[in-house]
Amino acid sequence: MRKYEIDNFGIPRSISDRLIYLRNEKKMSLSDVAKLFNVNKSTILRWEARDYWRKYNSPNKRLLLMQLVELYQAEYEWVLNGKINTVKENTNILIVDDDETSLSMTRQVFL
Repeated sequence: MRKYEIDNFGIPRSISDRLIYLRNEKKMSLSDVAKLFNVNKSTILRWEARDYWRKYNSPNKRLLLMQLVELYQAEYEWVLNGKINTVKENTNILIVDDDETSLSMTRQVFL
């Protein structure tokens, strides 16, 4: 299992760190991913290297990142910059005020 760096909030620091994290979470080896993309393990290692994503301008790299995000079933925005701006789930909560009147509502939880 490859190691990755995390920040003070426990979020992998870079695109590369997030890709390693996601691959590990999916319990996929370098060989597993390499077979799916029809490349060598060394190519996956290069994609997971920090220097590879420093220049993200190329359409090919954007497409590759989208394909990896889809493979790992992750949020593109999170892999790109470590933030998620989408609603992940709805949670029902019960609010009871002082006179015992209750109100049920749905709260959106953002991750």
